[in-house]
Amino acid sequence: MLVSTSSGTNSPQQNRLDDVQTIKPRNRLRILKIGKNTYPYTELQGIGAPSIDLGEVGDIYLDLTPGSLALYGRYMHVWKIWPGPNCELLHHPNYPSRCLWCNESVGWYEPMYLKGYLPAGQTQSEILLHALNKKLLPKKRKGAVAIEQSSTTFKWSRDPRTVLSTKARTGIETQLVQQSNASSVALTSPHVTPTAMNSTTVDFLQRLIRKLFF
Repeated sequence: MLVSTSSGTNSPQQNRLDDVQTIKPRNRLRILKIGKNTYPYTELQGIGAPSIDLGEVGDIYLDLTPGSLALYGRYMHVWKIWPGPNCELLHHPNYPSRCLWCNESVGWYEPMYLKGYLPAGQTQSEILLHALNKKLLPKKRKGAVAIEQSSTTFKWSRDPRTVLSTKARTGIETQLVQQSNASSVALTSPHVTPTAMNSTTVDFLQRLIRKLFF
């Protein structure tokens, strides 16, 4: 993976991160899914071009050489380098419906999903660099995301998954009725005649609350 610092500009060329430090390359198992079938392959990483003795057909290799990143696919007797987004697609050696690509990650993708992710004006090295650095961005914890979303999108819902418990509904009903009675008492003044809330009004409020929360 890569750790880098930005020049602070916005153009694709100037925004390339120059101060790059490499961390020890690692390998990881990947899964290629085609329909209901899955096919394992390995994502290899290293410094420099891959040896022909490395890997198996269908594996991929990420060259982490600073300033000259490259992506390779393993074929029968050779490693083929990914030519970048503006060149001919590099199809999988065994499953031609998949192509080698970098889309915020590297792997074998369906061609129909590639056009929307073409970073215009960038070389393949810059695209790979962007994808690798994106993995290093701090991610919000699931709990923090849930709290943030609930604070901005919360609303009453009749969805069964968000229905309040019986105890909570009963408490809300009681509280609303008490507040209504208190409001009628508070209206007492020389110019306002206090009006007690009758049983019909209370029943109506309770039915309305049940309808909202069931």
